[in-house]
Amino acid sequence: IRNTLFLLPIFLIGILALKGSNRFAMYLSPFIGIGFGYLFERVTSAVKEKISQSFPKEFFYLLGAVTILITIVVSNQDSFKFLSKPKITPRLEADFLRLDSLTPKGSWIWTWWDYGYAIQYLGRRATFHDGGTQGSPKTYFVATTFSTPFPEVAHNVITAVSNIGATGIKKLLESGKKPEEIRDLVFSGAFSAPLKYPVYWLFSEDEIGKFTWINFFGTWDFKAKRGLRKPIIPLNCRTKSEDILVCNGGRLIIDLKEGTITKGHFQVPLKSLVVKSDGKLTLKSFSEDGKLYLEYVKRGNRSWFFLMEEQPFRSMFNQMYILKNYDKNLFELVYDNFPTTVLYRVKDVRK
Repeated sequence: IRNTLFLLPIFLIGILALKGSNRFAMYLSPFIGIGFGYLFERVTSAVKEKISQSFPKEFFYLLGAVTILITIVVSNQDSFKFLSKPKITPRLEADFLRLDSLTPKGSWIWTWWDYGYAIQYLGRRATFHDGGTQGSPKTYFVATTFSTPFPEVAHNVITAVSNIGATGIKKLLESGKKPEEIRDLVFSGAFSAPLKYPVYWLFSEDEIGKFTWINFFGTWDFKAKRGLRKPIIPLNCRTKSEDILVCNGGRLIIDLKEGTITKGHFQVPLKSLVVKSDGKLTLKSFSEDGKLYLEYVKRGNRSWFFLMEEQPFRSMFNQMYILKNYDKNLFELVYDNFPTTVLYRVKDVRK
């Protein structure tokens, strides 16, 4: 046991996968290998004892090698079929590079943390949020700007973090203020001040899939210790007739005349159909009992469909990124390459 104590920290990190992130499971690989190796040695030893008199030892080496090779190939068929795709698409990389010309030097980018480092490297711009600060209070405040239905709150949060930063938030916590008190002060604009540098709010296509978790943090209830996991669901739809959409390979049937969504034997009413076509926004209401909004975004020859409940529908992420429905007194649309990226300048209303 003493000879294997050095493996204990690796094993303990590995079992964190049971309570934390799945990625910790990779630390258990050596122990799985040891287990398979032990079983293989016991089996081959037993077989060798039975037939050692008939075959030379080289036969067992060859048999072992072939057995290992077959085991690896059979157990990793899915791995051989898997084609890895880049985390940052060529479209996103091109738009990150374009930040250098879209924004003045010295600008800061407000966006979710995943591509913070990529924006710093490719766009040569500072970011408020990156992989090194994803566990800080800034994560909560950045998320609130995506989730809130109020443009004034989003603007107040951005200007407050621009003004006092993570250091200021830390000092407020150390002074004895509760997180809820700090939140209310930030939301109200108590820490808003003239911007010391240009600030731009960037939305990117990857955030559609990440919105459920962004929204979870952005709607955090400090007493209940949880937020809302309400996604924005992209749909792949085709027109069957003038009023019928067939989506997701036929699994969903949407009747735009009756305002219903059918999945198998289940049917639910739509609350509203929202259409954004070539800059114009229209809304058609259906049932007051409906909980779902269907969005149809058309731009040139391309179209997109999204399904969501009311809270995500009202969020700044949906209103500003997908629908381009924003407060022109607080934000200025600078670049619209939907769905890849959409970029706004945060206006300094106190100047």
